Amino acid sequence: MASHGHKNGNIARSWNERSLNIQENATGRSKVDGSYEIIESTPKRKESECRLDLSHQKGQSATQNNANGGINGSTRLRSKDISVLPGVGRERAVLVLLALGNFCVGASISLQAPFFPHEAERKGSNSTEYGFVFSVFELTIFFFGPVFAKIVPIVKPRFMLVSGLFYVGSACVLFGFLNKSPPGATFLSLAIATRIAEGIGTAGFQTAVFSIVAAEFPRSLATSYSIQQTVFGAGLVAGPTVGGCLYQIGGFMAPFVSIGILLLVCDVLIYFLMPATEGPNELNQKTGDMLKFWGNTGIILDAYCVFCTFVIIGYNAAVLEPHLRQFNLEPYMVGLVFVLNGIVYACTAWIWGKVADKTVRTKELCIVACLMLCASLLLLGPAPFLPFPTAVWTVMLALGLFGLGSGGTIVPSFVGSFRDTLKRGFADDLSTYGLVSSVFTVSHSMGAFVGPTLGGYLLDSVGYHMGTMVLLANEVLLILALCIYVVVHRKPSGDQEPLLKEVT
Repeated sequence: MASHGHKNGNIARSWNERSLNIQENATGRSKVDGSYEIIESTPKRKESECRLDLSHQKGQSATQNNANGGINGSTRLRSKDISVLPGVGRERAVLVLLALGNFCVGASISLQAPFFPHEAERKGSNSTEYGFVFSVFELTIFFFGPVFAKIVPIVKPRFMLVSGLFYVGSACVLFGFLNKSPPGATFLSLAIATRIAEGIGTAGFQTAVFSIVAAEFPRSLATSYSIQQTVFGAGLVAGPTVGGCLYQIGGFMAPFVSIGILLLVCDVLIYFLMPATEGPNELNQKTGDMLKFWGNTGIILDAYCVFCTFVIIGYNAAVLEPHLRQFNLEPYMVGLVFVLNGIVYACTAWIWGKVADKTVRTKELCIVACLMLCASLLLLGPAPFLPFPTAVWTVMLALGLFGLGSGGTIVPSFVGSFRDTLKRGFADDLSTYGLVSSVFTVSHSMGAFVGPTLGGYLLDSVGYHMGTMVLLANEVLLILALCIYVVVHRKPSGDQEPLLKEVT
């Protein structure tokens, strides 16, 4: 370690010189005569001028504290916390590592769909019981999502990310050993407990991902978020296919143990390579006010957009296959129909993100996307008043439209809720990022739970055609609510902002 006098001389350098040296170092480390300099905790990233000014002030405070021989709670050894891939920028490393985790988690969620019902029936469970094994996962996210959103500024996103991924991976491995369980109540109880653990991990992981994206990519929030959603959707699509292949090769245990180990390996990579993430205002960090956050019409509408989208997804997951039986399709064609909307969503979500980054009027984007969902529901049945019968091409066209429109309800809703929350006076820090993440976790999980339940009831009571009309009526009401909100909150004509502008 360099001498105390020499170290004080180096610390006394201007902030501009320190910032330049930090940026020039490829690993994110600032090295002074063979020793690592203690620097301020806010990560290097693209920020607005106000954030840079805040970082400057905090950096001066940290420098003074270091000169006195102390390290306060807002400083840390950057050499320990900032560990990025050699030759890869910080933002790109964060984006890649989050995408890897999202893909693996998405695959683990949808992994068991093709073959778990058969195994559950072999163990003596009926459709209601193993159906609850699927739905308890979403219920767990619904209840734990707000909890993690509340505590994320305390435990920090990186710890929550690593812990959540460890939970998901461990639960996935344990799920693979359920075929060794005795049948009956023991099997069912273990399956439910394992899915609850997986739901807890997923809730923490998703909350951390949203918080990290908001903290690391303030100038390209929508694009970065849409990339994560695209990769997550790709994992959901790949899960049943990969799981089916592994099941055919190695039986029930193979897909769960394989994907679980992959999740744990991914967790280790993130632990060693993911840079620590702090918000721009980390001094005296407090948890967010959940009731105040949700007590806003715009937030409720954003959440309801996401909720309605996942209700339709869950509805089709439960009852689309009986609707397709009339066409006598080969199994591979049925599988293709089911993954079509996911493929379209994965291919187009980033486009919605690009557009949302360029506009401040995200509610209008949601209206356009909801109109696409309405067109999809009209074709799915099709609607009784349309002059053509049910056909494979109408179903596939409808699912393609749904995949396109769903990206327009999910991505702009998240970005709009984030911007509106800041405009309402919430601090631009981790507590707010956690609150905004609850918009997705709560509405997504509740929609995914309600959709299959409602689908089964509507199929039994009114049939698939009229069931889609019920969902269509709900979408129309949502569009009307969005239109009223836009009109009420529209600025005077002289102050009207353009549809497209660079958001800073």
